[in-house]
Amino acid sequence: MTDGHSRPLPADSTSCDATQALLWEYLDGELSPERAADVRGHVATCRPCRVQQEGARSFLRAVLGTWHSDAAPPALRRRVTTMLHLHGLRA
Repeated sequence: MTDGHSRPLPADSTSCDATQALLWEYLDGELSPERAADVRGHVATCRPCRVQQEGARSFLRAVLGTWHSDAAPPALRRRVTTMLHLHGLRA
């Protein structure tokens, strides 16, 4: 049995191990609706898995928060480009 990917799913969809194995794919929206419901149902009733999910979500929010940060100021970009050129590199 697979979730649309080539990786087989754990047989017991309600276990903590199975839930945690699928957690990142769940958070990325990559699971089938049925598998997502399995994960969601387990997390709703299992505090350790809910804590794991909350930690993973916090991590993703932090990563996404830095992903869209402002570009370097123009003066810094010019300084870096100048230094690269002085060392024979092209930016």
